[in-house]
Amino acid sequence: MGKSFWRKFKCRKCCPNYNNWKKEKTQVASDDFGTDSDRETTEVGKVAENTSVFQETTDEAVSPIDDLNHDEEFVSKPVTELNSEEKNEPNLESSEEELKGERKEEIEGGRKEEIEGEREEEIEDKQRETTEDVVGTVWDSITRGSISQADISSEHANNQCTSIALTAAGTHEVKSISTWVSVDIDMVLYQGDENHGVYRSLFKISSENDDRISLDDLVLRGITPVFMPTTVAFAEILDIWQGMLFYPDNMNITELDKISIPLLSSVLAAHLTERSPMIVTIGEFSLVFIKEGGNIWLFDSHCRGDNGEKCVPLGTGKAFAVPFANIAQITEYFEREYGTSNAYQAASIQYTFPSDTSAGTQRLETPDKELNTK
Repeated sequence: MGKSFWRKFKCRKCCPNYNNWKKEKTQVASDDFGTDSDRETTEVGKVAENTSVFQETTDEAVSPIDDLNHDEEFVSKPVTELNSEEKNEPNLESSEEELKGERKEEIEGGRKEEIEGEREEEIEDKQRETTEDVVGTVWDSITRGSISQADISSEHANNQCTSIALTAAGTHEVKSISTWVSVDIDMVLYQGDENHGVYRSLFKISSENDDRISLDDLVLRGITPVFMPTTVAFAEILDIWQGMLFYPDNMNITELDKISIPLLSSVLAAHLTERSPMIVTIGEFSLVFIKEGGNIWLFDSHCRGDNGEKCVPLGTGKAFAVPFANIAQITEYFEREYGTSNAYQAASIQYTFPSDTSAGTQRLETPDKELNTK
C-alpha cells in the first residue's frame, strides 16, 4: 500500500499496518544510504577527493592572486614588491642607483687613468728636456774606446781607475784630449793599468787589500811619476777637497757649511783650470775633469754606455771622453748617474816634465833618488 493510501485515514499513525510500512521503508533507506552521519562523511570525502584532484590538475595554472590560502609572509609584502615579483621586473629605483654608481666609477676610473697618463707624459717630457736641453748635443761629441778598464786582462782589472785618471790627465799634457780618438783612449787604459801595477808593487803607494789607490794615498806620496809611451811626467797634488754632490732638502745649510762641506760643482767652478786638471772620486769611481778652452772634458775609464750611463752587465760598455759646455751640464750628469752616492773627494793636480826648468827639474830628481834608494 502506498503512502497515498494511508493519507485517506486520519488515524493512520494508530494503525499497526501503517507503522509496519514505515519501519520497512526506513530500513530500506538506511540500507541504501546509511545513517545521516555516514552520509555526511561520505559526502565530505567525495568533496575532498574532488578538491584534491582539481588542485593537482590546476596547481600550475593557479595565480598567487587567485589563491586564497596566502601565508602571512605573502600577505605582509608591500604591493609594489608583489608586483615586481609577479611580473619578474627589476626594481626601477635600485636599478637607477646601480647605474649611477657604475657611471660614477667609470667617470672616476677614467679621470684616474687620465691623470696617470698626464703624469707619465710629464715625466717623459721632463726626461726628454733633461736629455735635450741640459745635456744638449754633448753626447753627440763623445769619443769612446773599444774597451773599458774591466776588459784589461791583468791582476788589477777594474780596480785601477785612480791610476788611469792620473795617466789620462798626464797624457792630455802631451796630446790634447779634444783630439783623442778611440785608439788614444785604449792607450790611456793600458798605460794606466801598467802604472797602477808599478804604484802598487814597486812604489808601495798603497798596501790596502782592495788593490786600489786613493787620492789620500797620492797625497801621502807627494810627487808621483806618470809613465807614458814617449815620456814621463810628475804629478803633484796641489789641494784636496771633500764634500757633497748635493745638499739634502732637509738640511739647513749655512755659509760655514758651504765652506766646510763644499759642493763639487762649486769646487770645479773655482779651482779647475787649464793647467790644473782635477781627479774626482765618487764612491768607488775615480774620474778626471780637464778644462780646455770653453769646455770641461770628462774622462771615465769605467764601463759606460753611449750617453755615459752605467752599463749592466759589466763588459757591455766602453771608456769615454766627452766635453761639457758648463758646470750646469755636469751637475745634471751627476744627478742622473750618481744621485745615490752623495759624497766625493777631489784633488787638483799639476804636471811637470823633464824639459821644464826651475821647479820642474827639482821634481824630476826627487822620484829618481827615491827609486835609487829602493
